[in-house]
Amino acid sequence: MDFDNPREGYCKQSVYAASGNWGHSYQCSRKTKLDGYCKQHHPDTVAARDVATKARWADERKAAKDSHIAEERFERERILRPILDDLKELAAEYAVSQPCRNPVDIVDAIIELVREGLEVPIDS
Repeated sequence: MDFDNPREGYCKQSVYAASGNWGHSYQCSRKTKLDGYCKQHHPDTVAARDVATKARWADERKAAKDSHIAEERFERERILRPILDDLKELAAEYAVSQPCRNPVDIVDAIIELVREGLEVPIDS
């Protein structure tokens, strides 16, 4: 405890209050509930709150990362879609002029490979 002469029957946690330019610490003004602490400052409550906060932060970081990955995937698709469509048209024209081969199947296989590549995030 950072304060002098703690009051009996009140939480033994030291809390900080801004006061003037510097602020100061004083004894929590709540009455004791468990082991000399109020409900808010009891070590078990503080630990549970920390676990919940860390879990929430982890979820927020994961959501931000997933959003970033989705944006990257959308941008790759936006850039590659016209190129793949042109490639497919050229392959179809080639297939008409060269009936002995079917390049559309080859291009479809290439497009499938590119699509699979689009599903893999850059930063994993």
